[in-house]
Amino acid sequence: MRIAIVLGSLRKAGTETQFVRLAKELQDHGNDVHLVVLRENEENSSPLDASGVTTHILGITDGIFGLAGLGKSLTFIRNLRSLKPEIVIAALPNTTTYALTLTQLFLPRAIRIAAIRGVNLQRNPLILRAYSHTLRHAHKVICNAPHLRVQSIEKFELEPDSVVVIPNGVDIPIKPIRTAWPPKSCVTVANFLPYKGHADLIQALTLVDDPVELVFCGTGGIQVELENLAVKLGVRDQVKFVNNADVDLELRKADFMVHPSTTEGLSNAILEGLAYGLPVIACDIPGNATLVKDGTNGILVEVSSPQSLGNAINTLTSNRNDFLAQAIAAGERAKNYSWEICLLEYLKIFRIFKKDEIGADDSRTPN
Repeated sequence: MRIAIVLGSLRKAGTETQFVRLAKELQDHGNDVHLVVLRENEENSSPLDASGVTTHILGITDGIFGLAGLGKSLTFIRNLRSLKPEIVIAALPNTTTYALTLTQLFLPRAIRIAAIRGVNLQRNPLILRAYSHTLRHAHKVICNAPHLRVQSIEKFELEPDSVVVIPNGVDIPIKPIRTAWPPKSCVTVANFLPYKGHADLIQALTLVDDPVELVFCGTGGIQVELENLAVKLGVRDQVKFVNNADVDLELRKADFMVHPSTTEGLSNAILEGLAYGLPVIACDIPGNATLVKDGTNGILVEVSSPQSLGNAINTLTSNRNDFLAQAIAAGERAKNYSWEICLLEYLKIFRIFKKDEIGADDSRTPN
């Protein structure tokens, strides 16, 4: 089966990481997969490794809805018609609207699949309306968490039968449970954006009884402001910033994870932490609560609360038997989200469309 996966860029972020990996998994499973990337990667940032998958980079620089984007649309359309994919998958609002609208117009026989990773969107009303229209006319909408499915159906007025849940996939590494006590190192994997909660965590360090090293794996955004905050609060020597990190290495070295983000779909970072047997402290929001069972494989805390984060770190690092039990439970939880399971769910959907030949006539109304 020929499949085109359309991404805005190859930056190292959760959605992009998931779909590059999905492309590789589908390719390894015998499909002819092409990555279509709308924008060049930002300067001073290393792109995701898409080796092994044919990649087409359009090089749009001024936004896909600007004049440059319109000019590059001809390139996108030519690529699409040349590839003749049976299935086109697009992720994130602007990319989905752009790619699936052009697919519907110029390759109407292709199956159009939209991937939703969040519904709290700050968008131009016209673009948001176009996005909603695109979702309603997609053959299938895939959310990565149950709460997103419910929210998407309501917000975008989607037919329930057209929306399914396929959680993110994660590798399950072999990592021996740490026996050293007490835990001294925690890790946060998130680019430096305000809603990711780094500032709350830095403030929480002032409330922790036994000092721990905090390793931030991320790039860009408000890093300078965060460094200044750590200096101001007197904890700069406890905070390590790792840009373009080897995330696997940092997870392997860490004792536990803290994920203070205030909004999530289904967090790749939390999944990866659990897979490495790390108990996870995270804000009590629907996506996080899907993965972290409070007191079992981590601790859920109040949103945007340094006090709650500090208390949770103190609780997690105060009892060795509880900590080890949560570390074991973390690894077990991650097994429900292996790439093998994720891939089978995508293939199941593809086979249904292949069997029904739903793409043969686009006069249908969406399911």
